[in-house]
Amino acid sequence: MKFVDLTDKHFGRWTVIGIHGKRGNLITWDCVCECGTRAIISGNSLTRKNRPSLSCGCLQKEKVFQTGKNNIIHGQTGTKLFCVWEGMLRRCTDANNKNYKNYGGRGITVCNEWHEFVAFRNWAISNKYRDDLTIERKNVNGNYCPENCCWATWKEQANNRRNNVIIKYCNTQKTLAEWSEITGLSAATISYRIKHGWSAERALTIPVGGVPHSYARIS
Repeated sequence: MKFVDLTDKHFGRWTVIGIHGKRGNLITWDCVCECGTRAIISGNSLTRKNRPSLSCGCLQKEKVFQTGKNNIIHGQTGTKLFCVWEGMLRRCTDANNKNYKNYGGRGITVCNEWHEFVAFRNWAISNKYRDDLTIERKNVNGNYCPENCCWATWKEQANNRRNNVIIKYCNTQKTLAEWSEITGLSAATISYRIKHGWSAERALTIPVGGVPHSYARIS
């Protein structure tokens, strides 16, 4: 089935991580919001012209979560860094958050210092924060605190995810992101093939619409 690969594309606050599957006649995508919330969204909801999906809902809730007084203090409500901070707190403290079970529900906390945005912002700037990076815990079972956090690209974080997909081929084990980089195939294509019963050899060696690569090319 032919489809437009939306991997790594941005729609409002959503970043598309990769293909998830099929819902009826629609392709669904694994997406992450700037605040850290993950969701499965249909391609139509992301790309339609009339009222597309632009966030997990945090865009509308920001003014409720942070008072106008605090915005006057730091002046960064609505920035990408503020969304990262807000999402981190919600994942660890709000039992109604979609991702709470994987964070606060597992006992992961945010250090007291970082409950204040200005302190978090100062740490971020001193550690070379950029808007194209995401916060990562070095120990995925550890807390959010200066000694356990750094900034990483989505690819780097994908290779460190607790539930990362590992694919074994020719006695070599690598993550989905690593195989994508080696073969030149998109992670979405490889993931789609594996989920639909392709062997690792076929998924990694057959280019889209072509014949198998030799292993020499991807070794």
